[in-house]
Amino acid sequence: MKTDIAEFHKFYESRLGKLAQKYIARKISSLWPDAVNDIIVGYGYPLPYIERYYARAAQIAVLMPCFQGASPWPEDQANTVTLTQADRLPLKDNSVNRILIIHALEHSENPLQLLREAWRVLVDGGCVLIVVPNRRGFWARNPRTPFGVGEPYSGYQLYALIEDSLFTPSKPLYALFTPPTRLKGVLTAADTLERLGTGWMKKIGGVTLIEAHKQVISPVFERPAPWRSRIFIPNPSPKKFL
Repeated sequence: MKTDIAEFHKFYESRLGKLAQKYIARKISSLWPDAVNDIIVGYGYPLPYIERYYARAAQIAVLMPCFQGASPWPEDQANTVTLTQADRLPLKDNSVNRILIIHALEHSENPLQLLREAWRVLVDGGCVLIVVPNRRGFWARNPRTPFGVGEPYSGYQLYALIEDSLFTPSKPLYALFTPPTRLKGVLTAADTLERLGTGWMKKIGGVTLIEAHKQVISPVFERPAPWRSRIFIPNPSPKKFL
């Protein structure tokens, strides 16, 4: 089961969706406080989180995988959204400074391929920021939100996957400690719950976030062969005759 574009839009228009957007965006902003003159790509459904960079980035492109559909963005401006093949980025090598992947990796049939694609299109030292449902959190257990659909990841699992993709990952961060409920009392206490969760229950946040930088590997040369083979032949002790 995968979430389509209409369901994403409906969720982020709801009160619960706006709450999720608020706290995830706050964490993203702490990692990416600014992106002046950077070329930024969002993959998945990044619209609620990437729009804050629109005025300051050199260029922004949004790629949405074909299984979910796409919607034009921004309004009253030239469209920046492209529908693309799943786990493929139709971009040139070394052409992007930053990539935000959200509502995508958990739906990917080949997550390693998607991260290798991100590595390919990033410039040397470029970074990718990945947001996925946290396997230990409450949101991954609620299929009525986009975070309850797809394959969730713990911080350790996401870190290991990113490391296998030739990135240097940072320490996992967590957000969205408010349970996915529409109860007014819980939503009213959201700021308190987020503050307590960040300080005392970090690993049960609804989403896991990791920023990783492109790792440029030096070429590994074959070890030169020795000048000549070394063969060691044991010398038997001389026999003694009586």
